[in-house]
Amino acid sequence: MLKGSWMIRTVEYGTKKVVYHINFTDRKTAALNVNPDQSIVVNAPKETSPKRLDELVLKRARWLLKQQREFAKLPDVNPGFSYKSGETHRYLGRQYRLKIVKSSQIDIKLKMGRIEVSSNEVAPEVIKTLLDRWFELKSQQKLEEKFQKCLLVFTDTSKKPRLRIKTMKKRWGSCTKNGTITLNPELIHCASSAIEYVIFHELSHLVEMNHSAKFYRILSKYVPNWEKVKERLDQQGTEFLL
Repeated sequence: MLKGSWMIRTVEYGTKKVVYHINFTDRKTAALNVNPDQSIVVNAPKETSPKRLDELVLKRARWLLKQQREFAKLPDVNPGFSYKSGETHRYLGRQYRLKIVKSSQIDIKLKMGRIEVSSNEVAPEVIKTLLDRWFELKSQQKLEEKFQKCLLVFTDTSKKPRLRIKTMKKRWGSCTKNGTITLNPELIHCASSAIEYVIFHELSHLVEMNHSAKFYRILSKYVPNWEKVKERLDQQGTEFLL
């Protein structure tokens, strides 16, 4: 146990040993995550027994090992951005090369697989500010469009939710009992199918606030392949949850 809340355990899956870290928190359900450094972390309620978590890890062992192999293929890179030409940034699930152009006019546009940033000042901190603002505006626009599109076809309730776009440290989205749905602007980096999955997930909570069998029946009506979409979303390498 580390710092009173961490534990490291090992389970055997065939000939493989799966080492994972448990982080005991106040959350209500357990969540598994594979980090880019290939470490496996299980965020679990404080009262959960280690034996129960061993069973959970064994159940998902095949997927966990697959994620570790995928991350092992990636080159070691600095997770931060230098905001210089040549590095890649993700937009709506696609990777775009950053191209910086010295210009008297400020502009950002997608052009032939690139995000082209034009500015009279090209220092990294300036490019970062411009690019952050561009992603912020795009997230407001695209997430609102996607939300309205999904709302039109969601017929399981007559409730009219209010949309809020707000940065959250640990969640892709959330839904309150009074019908406010919050989407994380970081979704702008995810594929359209993933964004729609998150939206329908939160819309389903308008009917069922918990993750019951009824909840998943509703979700499956609108995203029949939600498990595959969720798996791809998990591969973003974040700890964001739903």
